[in-house]
Amino acid sequence: MRIFILPTLYGFFLITTLIQAAPLTNAPANTSLPTGTASTANKNALTPDEWQELRTARLEALKANPHLAIQAAQLSAKLRQFQQKLIAAMLKTDPELAPVLETFAGNRPPPHPASPPPAKTQ
Repeated sequence: MRIFILPTLYGFFLITTLIQAAPLTNAPANTSLPTGTASTANKNALTPDEWQELRTARLEALKANPHLAIQAAQLSAKLRQFQQKLIAAMLKTDPELAPVLETFAGNRPPPHPASPPPAKTQ
């Protein structure tokens, strides 16, 4: 059971990170995940300058399209709510996962500083 739960949890946290870091465009998303060793995965990694360029473009796009910023914030809030429900269900199924989940949550990177704060929903 634990073998399945941890990759699933990792996937949800990975999705959250990608949503916060990805620019909002109409371009098709790259859904392939890196495979192989770390050196293989890094061949397609962006440079810090490229990341900054994407972050700047994302912020400008969100400022120019407030409706997209609102949608992004709502999606992020819904995903956080779902993650909290999933974690609660996982702990209900296997309470021994609590230390693993705490360690995993403690090792998560903080939200991206270029991401706008979540919009207040009414």
